[in-house]
Amino acid sequence: MLFRSLNTDINHTVHVGEVLAQLDQQEILDEVAAQKAQLDAAEANLRSAQAAVAYDRVAAEAPDLPDWQRNWQRAAEMEKSGVLSKQNADQAQQQYLSAANARDRAVAQITVDTAKQRQAQSQVAQAEASLKQLEEQLSYTTITSPIDGVVLSRDVQVGDAVSSIL
Repeated sequence: MLFRSLNTDINHTVHVGEVLAQLDQQEILDEVAAQKAQLDAAEANLRSAQAAVAYDRVAAEAPDLPDWQRNWQRAAEMEKSGVLSKQNADQAQQQYLSAANARDRAVAQITVDTAKQRQAQSQVAQAEASLKQLEEQLSYTTITSPIDGVVLSRDVQVGDAVSSIL
């Protein structure tokens, strides 16, 4: 990083919180913007996972399954009495079994989508932590006076490079 501005000089009186120098922020600002976009994407992924779980729960309830079962049972009785063809009775059975399979798939998918939801929550937490860390680094680019006093020396000039050791 480079010093972009120096707001004090030797023998200048400063007060607590007064800005003494400003480092170049462009690189860190770009990183913050990229991390915010990554956080937005992670949050969208989380909302999608939550919607998938909700959809699976509705499908797992299978509210029409009892109707399909009654239709199949009724068709089986009608076939026995000769009122309905075997093909129509088989079709009613197939519709019931298909609805039951759809319910079972939805029940199994809840586990998968719940895991995806937890993963998405972790990605959001990770993106938030990274953003917080970058915003803290951004705060380090503004150097302020920790005390009231007089500047005794200034060993840097605008454009000088700065290296931080963390």
